[in-house]
Amino acid sequence: MAHPMRHESVYEEINVEGEWWFPERPDCIFRGRLYGKESTEFYLEIRGEIEFDFGEGQNRYAVICGASDEGENYTLLRCFWVSMQPTTSHSEGKAKYFVHIVIAGHHFDSEEEIELYEVSCGVNGLEQWHGETAFFSDYDWQSHQVTINYKRPTPTKIIEMAEFQGYVEYEYKLPESRRNQCHSEISHSARIRMDFNYAPLRLSKSESADDLGCFEWLRNIVDFFSFATQNTTYAFNIRGRYLPEGASALETIRIFRIADIPVDGKAFSDHKMLIQWPHIQARPTSHFSKWLQLTVNSGMPIWLYLGSLRDQAFSDQKFIELAQSLEGIHRFLNPKASVVSSDHKHKVDDILLGCPELHREWLNQKLAYSHEPSLRRRLNEMCDEHRQQLEWYLGNWKSVRRMVSIVVENRNNYAHCLQEQMVGFSSELRQEAIQFMQFLFCLVILKEIGFCHDEIDSQIRKNWRFGREAKLNSRNT
Repeated sequence: MAHPMRHESVYEEINVEGEWWFPERPDCIFRGRLYGKESTEFYLEIRGEIEFDFGEGQNRYAVICGASDEGENYTLLRCFWVSMQPTTSHSEGKAKYFVHIVIAGHHFDSEEEIELYEVSCGVNGLEQWHGETAFFSDYDWQSHQVTINYKRPTPTKIIEMAEFQGYVEYEYKLPESRRNQCHSEISHSARIRMDFNYAPLRLSKSESADDLGCFEWLRNIVDFFSFATQNTTYAFNIRGRYLPEGASALETIRIFRIADIPVDGKAFSDHKMLIQWPHIQARPTSHFSKWLQLTVNSGMPIWLYLGSLRDQAFSDQKFIELAQSLEGIHRFLNPKASVVSSDHKHKVDDILLGCPELHREWLNQKLAYSHEPSLRRRLNEMCDEHRQQLEWYLGNWKSVRRMVSIVVENRNNYAHCLQEQMVGFSSELRQEAIQFMQFLFCLVILKEIGFCHDEIDSQIRKNWRFGREAKLNSRNT
């Protein structure tokens, strides 16, 4: 038998005692304990209070180095003081620090010093999404025996960009041989590997530069799988390869950070997936390249949409997120619509000139964004572009226009806290509006990442969730 490797790293608890110090003061050593896991948080608990010995008055530290009693080296990044537990003797108190990133395997003096030539990680559901066959069976009819062979899938290139190349690769662990063994398992897992082409990449984006770091690229790649599977996905078991000073061979470090994982952490089913490997197999690098360009340049609308996929989010929150994401993605894709034309500016100036001076400033503020298209206009333009798919989904064009009105009116009511005007906005109607906005957003993004009209039509009609919703909508029209 064979099972994908579990996502142990996000649930793997680090709990080590050791010595800790600042790179600037390696002689000032504290005893303490590092504990936590990616699915919750990491903390460093120090005996005594650091501020009295170094950095008095500060409550945040960029880097803290350490070594466990077992000999493992650690670098802790972005540490924040959160509490102090006093005792009868002040020197024996315990200071507690939140740790944003834990690096196991090496000491770094600063975050800027961390430059990686390769980063790899697992993504929950990646094996399921990729669907690569790794096990082959052969039945011998004479001996009535079944032989099962494991063939490790070859790496598949999915990203080709100037900054890096990306692959889906598989790693496996053979079973241990035991006497009188009745069965065994091969643990295998798919991973994303990023190879940086010409120069190593920093761990995170620099505040003084526009270039993205490893974490930012990784987040955008993982977001693709969230959109493709229509579920919350996350990276786990992150490994980076760096070149130590004076060395000729790369070495590996493990990187832990707070993982954004679902509460239940359960696996998801295929029927919700919007994009699977067969859909992009012919040109994966093209689709991924367009996705990365879109997420890097637009950012917030994508994240708002992905936030609406969380089961534990309130429906009011989802409604606002989706309305804002649709408005934002339309603004990004149609930047000229938000540019003030000379004719519009001339008309506003004429209006202000004829306005009494007492009210001129007030009117000027009211007209400051009068050139911006309304939410209704933005939604109508997106709906017009995908009319055929929306008519299939809602039953007819009249229902599409009705749903646009429902979204516009209630978004304004939410924005201005007009609860008394939302009496008719039932939970059922709100859920219908949420599903409509999610469907429309998917249509827009599928087109932007390189799918043609026929491909989009095929994907949404074969999608179990959208097909089920379309049947329910047609009954209600």
